Amino acid sequence: MVQRLKDWGYWLVDQVGFDGFRLDFVRGFQESFVAEWVNNLPRVGGKQPFIVGEYWGSGERINNWVNTVASYGADVDGFDFPLKETLKNLCNDTNGNVNMGDLNHVGMVRAEHNSLPGTSIVTFLDNHDTGKEHDKWVRDDFHLGYAYILTHEGRPCIFYPHFYN
Repeated sequence: MVQRLKDWGYWLVDQVGFDGFRLDFVRGFQESFVAEWVNNLPRVGGKQPFIVGEYWGSGERINNWVNTVASYGADVDGFDFPLKETLKNLCNDTNGNVNMGDLNHVGMVRAEHNSLPGTSIVTFLDNHDTGKEHDKWVRDDFHLGYAYILTHEGRPCIFYPHFYN
């Protein structure tokens, strides 16, 4: 099965033209397998394809996952779930209690502990999973959140339905 998955990834890059992947629920995979799969992919323009893993958890766990996969020789990014949570709370505050100071040291890039460089983090507000539970969705001023992620460190990811229904 491992070889078939590696062959599939290779085919997606080599024949279909993929230049990046979002890996879902990466805490369910051994880091060594993720690295083996990534390292098997053909290079695109001499570079490894872009890889981001969804590790829904604390900054410490995301940091450990990115660094452990890197220890096996593969470059992966992680989604900034700690920043997403803070931005969700700020964007959904309709009582005028928004305190931009809440953003100090909150995301994976600016964290006092377990930080990662902006080139290893994908910032976002929502995705297909966050809308499944009403308490995880940015439902009010998502423009505020995008103003932040588009002007700060990290690789910003825009949620299509926020702008195009």
